[in-house]
Amino acid sequence: MSNWFQDHQTVLVYHPGSGGEHICCKLNGQKQLSDKNNKHRCINSFPGSDRIYDKVYSKSGVSYEWSEECRITFESEKELKEFVIEDPDWKLKSGNPDRLKPRLGQRTIIDNVNHFPTHWCFGLFREPVYKWLDCDNDYWIKHWDLVLDIKDHYFEKEIQESIGKWLKYSEAEKDFYSFKNRYLRYREYYKTRFPNSVLLVEELADNVNYKQWAKTNLRVAERLLKKHNIKSKYTDEVFDKFPL
Repeated sequence: MSNWFQDHQTVLVYHPGSGGEHICCKLNGQKQLSDKNNKHRCINSFPGSDRIYDKVYSKSGVSYEWSEECRITFESEKELKEFVIEDPDWKLKSGNPDRLKPRLGQRTIIDNVNHFPTHWCFGLFREPVYKWLDCDNDYWIKHWDLVLDIKDHYFEKEIQESIGKWLKYSEAEKDFYSFKNRYLRYREYYKTRFPNSVLLVEELADNVNYKQWAKTNLRVAERLLKKHNIKSKYTDEVFDKFPL
């Protein structure tokens, strides 16, 4: 068995902050969605995601990475499965491509288990299973940057750095590790390799209620920006240029 994922399933690769877990929650019919900061947790996560996260932090970064998961690749889906099942409790913690329906105890809050979110394909990208998320309007890059600061509690933990970043955003985004440059590395990686497997947020707006998700982000952002007295022309653009 070389392929673990089935052709009718979808692994959605998305850059952190862009709503991949929200999208997969919606596609899986998941009822319980988010916390107070609109951060979603998809019950049907990528197989062994906790184990993978533990593993990546023992590895050095790679030049093209946009997320720590980029530090791990597998030779095949079979190798991925062998890695995942070394944890005897993995079925209780993550998604399972072999599972035909939600696991017992979750069948009232999720309809199906066919969509798996991840920040990286682990070198396993193949059609038609894998898709990657992008946008037509680069407004979303700044929106997602602000969203990620909220959901990673950046405003709360690093208030002075956060104020500096959003007051001098045009300078901050030049940094190699800025959100914009990490996103552009992500986009370049998938656009040059799998141009026909892209899903655009503009096309998903109605199907997964992406507009409502994004508007909720703005409400949360407005509250936190006011709380920490952060305001600049760059934060204003996120609100004033909302495209949906």
